[in-house]
Amino acid sequence: MLLAYPPRVHIEQRHLDELNRQLPSPFFLLGDFNGHNTLWGSTDTNPRGCQIETLVEDHGLCLLNDNSYIHFHQASQTFHTIDLAIFSPSVVPYWKFSTSTNLFNSDHFPIVLTYVKNDFPFPKRPVKYIFGKADWPLFESLCQLTPNMVDKDSIDVAVNTITDCIISSADNSIPKTSGSIPKLCKPWWNTECDTCQKTLEKAWYNSRRYPTTHNLITFKKARAKFRQIRRRSMNTTWC
Repeated sequence: MLLAYPPRVHIEQRHLDELNRQLPSPFFLLGDFNGHNTLWGSTDTNPRGCQIETLVEDHGLCLLNDNSYIHFHQASQTFHTIDLAIFSPSVVPYWKFSTSTNLFNSDHFPIVLTYVKNDFPFPKRPVKYIFGKADWPLFESLCQLTPNMVDKDSIDVAVNTITDCIISSADNSIPKTSGSIPKLCKPWWNTECDTCQKTLEKAWYNSRRYPTTHNLITFKKARAKFRQIRRRSMNTTWC
């Protein structure tokens, strides 16, 4: 996966061709290309958009965008599609493209790529017993270790028999962790941050649905206040 941000100045088509040659296949190429093209939902086509279209066609690539708007231009209160997701054709059937409806303190809507198959090896933490919630009386009643368990011809068989008994008893009397990776904790996030974020989301909703000057100013003020509160909370937390 490569996140690319081409410069705003003119670039040669050969530079994009060289970038494609350097990427191992299959690849995901995402980024803010600043290219407008009706092919991916823009109202017009600019030179950069033509270059990206040529790159896709010449190298047999696939554009995963679904014509959703991805960028909000505050000055003109207009929406554009300049962030693109270009994939190798072999992986396109396994991914779904969508965008978030929340700007999340930016002027670009986040791109969400969803893996549509169920065979993706998502990382997990080792499953552990939660001993603080164990039902020890139940464990004691289930884990009945008897002398005949060790009266075996093979020491390995005896060890396995006892081990299986202990593990089976534990599985039925002690709860386990899920193994899922928890969300990262933000120790600086507090009630004031949460309130300001909700105010910002409401202001953005009103500005997007009713694009008036008043609503745009309200949105900008809410965003500025949220940034101020967040920055202050982060600074005071780490002091």
